[in-house]
Amino acid sequence: MTERKHNLLSEYYFYMDHVAEFTEKYRGKFMVIKGKTVIGVYDTFEAAMAGATKRYKIGEFMVQEVGAPEYIPRTRSLYLRSIDA
Repeated sequence: MTERKHNLLSEYYFYMDHVAEFTEKYRGKFMVIKGKTVIGVYDTFEAAMAGATKRYKIGEFMVQEVGAPEYIPRTRSLYLRSIDA
């Protein structure tokens, strides 16, 4: 049987659905989310990873810095150059 990979979309959507609430309570902290559950809130990324990996495998949870700008992946680069008139 093939093992199904966890893609963390449910964690991402859960975070985005509650981002205002989480930001008000936990700005600057690192939140561990599994499914639609907040597993823990930590002061550092390292502490969040250490706490989460005691119970779960990497890839089964998401660590999010609360209040950090949303990362938007880019598929193409935009190059700008000045044009002298």
